[in-house]
Amino acid sequence: MLKRVFLFGQKEYDSLLLFVGMFLLFYLGMNLIRSQILINNLNKPEYLYHKEFFADGIWNKDMFDETFKMLKGSGANCVIRGFMVSVGLTNEHREVRTYLSAEALAKKEKLDYDEWMGIPNSVLIAGRLLNRTYLREGKKWIIIDGIEFQVYAVIESDVILAQSVYMNWGNLEEDYKEWFMWRLADEYDTSGWNGIPLIFEKLTKFHDEINNFQDQFEDCLTTYENYDDYEQWDRQELYEKMQKIYSVMELFCIFVIFYLMEVWFARRKREYLIRRMLGCNALRLCITAFRDAVLVTGLAFSTAVIVMLLQLCFHIAGKLEVLEVLQTIVGSFIITIGFEILMLGFHVLRLINIYPTQANIEAAE
Repeated sequence: MLKRVFLFGQKEYDSLLLFVGMFLLFYLGMNLIRSQILINNLNKPEYLYHKEFFADGIWNKDMFDETFKMLKGSGANCVIRGFMVSVGLTNEHREVRTYLSAEALAKKEKLDYDEWMGIPNSVLIAGRLLNRTYLREGKKWIIIDGIEFQVYAVIESDVILAQSVYMNWGNLEEDYKEWFMWRLADEYDTSGWNGIPLIFEKLTKFHDEINNFQDQFEDCLTTYENYDDYEQWDRQELYEKMQKIYSVMELFCIFVIFYLMEVWFARRKREYLIRRMLGCNALRLCITAFRDAVLVTGLAFSTAVIVMLLQLCFHIAGKLEVLEVLQTIVGSFIITIGFEILMLGFHVLRLINIYPTQANIEAAE
């Protein structure tokens, strides 16, 4: 068996090299398109409707309780952003998003909001924080700033750099609320913030939620345009770096395949010169060359698709919808086949310039 494999490799080494090159070209093309899709998706808002405020002055627990009651049943989120504390048994700080109302979040993530509200001090965590949880009595728990919280559900399990905790003000017990207010005051005293970012989010249009909130707390609110989401910035920077790396690798791969095709054509030069002598023009030779390369191209494309789908299944590549996966595969196929046709055409044109004499044909053996 090993001897057969060796003989096959010795006989078809040019096709094997071309297979490896074409596989890399297809695979890198898919990753290049995927990185652009991830960047495009990142620039789309999670919620179609949102409003951002700057909570100026000192807010107390009663004001948060009042906001919670005001928004009950509205279907909106009201989330405190920028609150960073240690998560897990480490000194590494992560954002804890505290929701004074989390109805839109629960609907978007397809969670049972009433059930979540009924479990005291329970939180949601992003999938990348799973390694910081522990099991007790069949339930997951996580330590936040030295305090134990039950994990109600894991969300964003397939999103790169998703490492936030989602806390629900409505299910916090009084001593937990007191802890939060103390840590919140300490965080904003030392972080350089002038106040608390409060962000309203909703999947459908706002009704009276924003106006009622502004009327109630107008003396300690300042509207501002954009909240700087540093997690989103980190993701965008990562995706852009991915795109640059894949672009450089794609160009290098094209350069390598160009010379691999020279080897592949050299082994078929005699056959193509004979066809040329029999009257084949450049177009027919190009079609013949592409037909000869179809098997290698098809195997390379199939292997690249399988590897990409496995990569997506293990959430290494970031979240993509079905249509986006198809767009990635089809786009890579079109781009790669285009490059392949151009390179085949170039080598065929070089072959056309060789006059098919007996001496040239014998020299091509």
